[in-house]
Amino acid sequence: MDKPSYFAILTADVRYDKTLKPLARLLYAEITALCNQEGYCWAGNQYFADLYEVDKNTVSGWIGQLKTRGYITVQLEYKEGTKQIVKRYIRINGEGINKIIDTSLQKDVYPINEIIEVNSTDNNTNNNKTNKGGRFTPPSVEQVMEYCNHRQNGINAQNFIDFYQSKGWKVGNSKMKDWKASVRTWETNNKIRNEQNADKRNSKSEYAKLNSDYNKSTSLF
Repeated sequence: MDKPSYFAILTADVRYDKTLKPLARLLYAEITALCNQEGYCWAGNQYFADLYEVDKNTVSGWIGQLKTRGYITVQLEYKEGTKQIVKRYIRINGEGINKIIDTSLQKDVYPINEIIEVNSTDNNTNNNKTNKGGRFTPPSVEQVMEYCNHRQNGINAQNFIDFYQSKGWKVGNSKMKDWKASVRTWETNNKIRNEQNADKRNSKSEYAKLNSDYNKSTSLF
């Protein structure tokens, strides 16, 4: 499915809210992107389920979390005289976020670009400090998902996190130093495995064809 091209915003209160599931935070950012497009989020649970490859009930749980914590407002529109929902509007709570969204709709240049540049500088500085100190910080699901989406490798970020968490973030017997390198290795292994599986399927198909041809030829005698 087509991915939204509008920028997303993840505010500090949502980003550091430990009561939220990691992907609920990412969903919040996705909602801000759609609000930036229309002024409100129009997408249904199936839209988000397809986008993140999860069940609709999972999405419903994330939205419930965000609503309970006061980060979003959900408005339902019913068919007249019935309880059938015909439309749902999700809006972001908070004056600050609304100002950013309203401003971006009015201008050609998004103010978020300035925020991204500052954050990128801070992140690069922090990464340099981490590398110099030799300490490894495990990535979040959102970081892995963003990197995998950038590389378009189809890797499930949660599976990657779960796998290396179970191994204590070790590669073999050594502590992991670069999680992005591990993603690339995972990606390469997937390609090799897919190619091997394709070769096996082709071999089976070729064998079946040869066997069929042999049976046909022997039936003539």
